[in-house]
Amino acid sequence: MAVTGDPNYGCLVIGEECYGPVVDLGTALSRQYTITKDKYDTGHGEVTLYIRGSADPFAWDDESPSWEEYTTTITRSWRYVQLRIGV
Repeated sequence: MAVTGDPNYGCLVIGEECYGPVVDLGTALSRQYTITKDKYDTGHGEVTLYIRGSADPFAWDDESPSWEEYTTTITRSWRYVQLRIGV
């Protein structure tokens, strides 16, 4: 089997924590949040996924709301949501 194209397609190389933007979903309805880790391959090294959210706006680097480690699908009533990848 031969790889055609970029064999590292979809790989994210980070050496420090990576913060996503705070996303405004428009309303604070109850939603399920599912993050698919290693969707295309297992990659190299270990990372920890974190998620946080609030009905009220917050800046990407605010101390609150607090982060929670993401390990499985969660249901929350958030309008604003942010993800973080920890190394």
